[in-house]
Amino acid sequence: MNDRDKTRTPFQIALQRLKKHRLAMLGFWILVVFYSLAIFADFFAPYNFDNEKREDAYHPPTAIHFGKREGKVCFYIYRYEQRFDEFYRRIYYAERSRIYPLKFFTRGDSYKLLGIFRTKIH
Repeated sequence: MNDRDKTRTPFQIALQRLKKHRLAMLGFWILVVFYSLAIFADFFAPYNFDNEKREDAYHPPTAIHFGKREGKVCFYIYRYEQRFDEFYRRIYYAERSRIYPLKFFTRGDSYKLLGIFRTKIH
């Protein structure tokens, strides 16, 4: 043991042990991503929770498509419509007559980034 090993703090020792285990490092980075998403949740969600359509609450998750549509290569979604069958069960289907492209850094509802800066960019 040299002098450098004797002067390490408990945090440095724990960090060195953590770096040796690949699975622990994977878990660490997953936690970093989740905490970052939580801190910047307002940025990633373009609409406020008050701005929702209650009648669409039971719609299934929207599938994201990628391809060339209307002359552009982009990510896009189809709007889901619902109808009832003869037993009054909700049947959902994708309305494929119009696409809705996904946009990044677009304008949405107003929010405060980190509780400090007022912005509408999402």
